[in-house]
Amino acid sequence: MPFADIKNFTIELFSKLPVKMLVGAIKTLLNKVDAQENKITELSSENQKLKDEINRLKGEKGKPDIAKNKDDKKDSDDKKKGGKNGGRGKNKNAKEIEIHNTEEKDVEKKIFQKMHNTKVLEMS
Repeated sequence: MPFADIKNFTIELFSKLPVKMLVGAIKTLLNKVDAQENKITELSSENQKLKDEINRLKGEKGKPDIAKNKDDKKDSDDKKKGGKNGGRGKNKNAKEIEIHNTEEKDVEKKIFQKMHNTKVLEMS
């Protein structure tokens, strides 16, 4: 069934058509939709190429071709886990250092400031 005939049909006329004619009309419409989809894809690609050419002539860069990642599943699994990436963790073999005694020593302010590049606050 040609598209020009289908274009003028009303809903009432479709309801009165026999099944074989409906199947033919649906096939024609699906073919038309497929042809339009292909044309849209083709025109979109051509449009982008023309935009890139205009930008190139202006001295700008065109839109880069970015390939989709093949490891999409792996990336999405990492995102689901959330949080930061695992750090080093605690060293199981590290021994805790015990402090037996502490001593306070007097240090001249000038020496301390030179060593640590800081100012010492005077305590009262």
